[in-house]
Amino acid sequence: IEIIGKCTAQNEALAITINDRLDMNCIVSECSQQDAVLHNKIRCDHKLLLFDCIGKSREEIQHAILPLFEIGQKQQYIVMYNLNPDFDYTRESLKHGVSGFLFTNDSLETFIKAIEVVLSGEIWASRKQLADCLNSRKSADAHSPDLTARETDILKILALGYSNEMIAEELCISPHTVKSHISNIFKKIRVHNRRHAVQWAQDNL
Repeated sequence: IEIIGKCTAQNEALAITINDRLDMNCIVSECSQQDAVLHNKIRCDHKLLLFDCIGKSREEIQHAILPLFEIGQKQQYIVMYNLNPDFDYTRESLKHGVSGFLFTNDSLETFIKAIEVVLSGEIWASRKQLADCLNSRKSADAHSPDLTARETDILKILALGYSNEMIAEELCISPHTVKSHISNIFKKIRVHNRRHAVQWAQDNL
């Protein structure tokens, strides 16, 4: 795990906590996002990049997303933290591969849980954020001709951050049936994990 940000006391303490709590090596890279891109300082063998957004404007954050994603060549997960809770970064960030969103008022326990969720291949964002993203993408001619009505329903619920068990409970079907539907959905929309399925849903539902 690599923290992209200044070597502040908070980031150093965060790295130590991640090392201790998750038993994963975590380092702090004190370089700007631009320096990281130009000098290739971000190591591609790190599975998770934590991007410190403290003190950055919305425009600066949006500008930083795409280069970070390209460096990882879609093999790394990206989580933005220290975000301003008054702004919504979810829609554009998800489109560029960001998997998690943590705000300045989030607790350390929330931070650790978010890392675990993202590393499991899921999205860490509030259901309201994801629902707003989906609603903003709806249009009169939006359609998914290759998906059945049931598959579309499952994909919409999956995009809200529900687990297979939660989807099963919501639709009154078995978890095994949900798993089978999700496997078919992934094949039809040509994705390999839930994160990319959410991105597809953002653009097509």
